Amino acid sequence: VGIRHRFGKLAMADLTFFYDDGKDRYVVVPPPPPPPVYENVEEYEIKGVEASLALYPFKNLALFGGLTYLDTDPSDLPYAPEITASAGLNWRFLERFKLSVDSQYVSDFFAVSQARRLNAENTDEVDNYFLVNAKLAYLFEVHGWGMAGEVFVAGENLTDADYEYRPDYPMPGISGMVGAQLRF
Repeated sequence: VGIRHRFGKLAMADLTFFYDDGKDRYVVVPPPPPPPVYENVEEYEIKGVEASLALYPFKNLALFGGLTYLDTDPSDLPYAPEITASAGLNWRFLERFKLSVDSQYVSDFFAVSQARRLNAENTDEVDNYFLVNAKLAYLFEVHGWGMAGEVFVAGENLTDADYEYRPDYPMPGISGMVGAQLRF
């Protein structure tokens, strides 16, 4: 359930509440009596709220921010961080340049699927992290060819954060790329 409100051309805000009730996850139920059997007994519940705000203070500038809160049962549900926040901007300047910057904070969370045993606990947890990415592009058009595009330079994980989505599987540090995109 959500609501959106526009504040003229200056801003737009969203607020969404959600609820997910899952069940019938197959798990192994150990003996007694032998042998172990698969049963549909696992259940989970996710309650959450998400808020976002987009601001357009000038014709060529857009700012955005968002926050998500999750309350899960069981509390060790994989890939369900309690808090996720993001913010960023898109700025077009000097007629043909565009700067895009985004950031994201993710609180620590359990990763990897729980063992498929009755009452198994998820012990694989990864730490929180904060990332910043940026892209600077030069936009162009080739008149008479019906072609437009951009050449860009981009950087990811500019904070050089040590983070991972799975335990013992680190993601890259600062990385960058140069590229072009053409549209016909």
